[in-house]
Amino acid sequence: MSVDPDDVARLPDSLYPCPELDRMLALHAEQVERHGEEAVIATAAANLKAMARAAADHGIRLALENMHGYFPLGDQRTLELLVKAIDEPNVGYCLDSGHAWVHGVAPEECVRWMGSRLYETHFHDNRGGSATGPGNRGGDEHLPVGFGTIDWRAVIQALDEVGFPGPITVEARHWPMKNLAEACRRAVTWWRACETFALPKPAR
Repeated sequence: MSVDPDDVARLPDSLYPCPELDRMLALHAEQVERHGEEAVIATAAANLKAMARAAADHGIRLALENMHGYFPLGDQRTLELLVKAIDEPNVGYCLDSGHAWVHGVAPEECVRWMGSRLYETHFHDNRGGSATGPGNRGGDEHLPVGFGTIDWRAVIQALDEVGFPGPITVEARHWPMKNLAEACRRAVTWWRACETFALPKPAR
């Protein structure tokens, strides 16, 4: 199935109508198993290329999220093939730390292979293990950053290595306190503390 050109033309007007918001669209790879990987990548790339060109005129970037075992076209190999096939400068990646870690992939390694094409983050924590296998200890729990077993210092160091400009987007449903505003303030304080430990101090 291909994208309707009229829908593509209308797409930017439907995204982020508030000018103060960051111009970013995060896309999940669709599950299209019956056609085979090569055909799916070719079709998805053609459609996303049309969307990317329309979005570029409005300063919008497309970020493809790592879905790993949840959907096809969601791991490093297939995402790199897809982004290469799209071949547009405003198409890159959205790193979901939980999706990576629950499938045994260290998020900091994702940061490194995504590199300068890392446009967006969905950061949350879990205790690792397979999402479906016997090692599962809760799956993709969406814990607050720091409440699982992800090595966040290593993640911060990798972000620094690739020159990720930010901002950091955090996903977390299970904050350990009722006051969400206070929880968010503490999360920011904790993240800044991790940055202090992870990053070299500037020379005086």
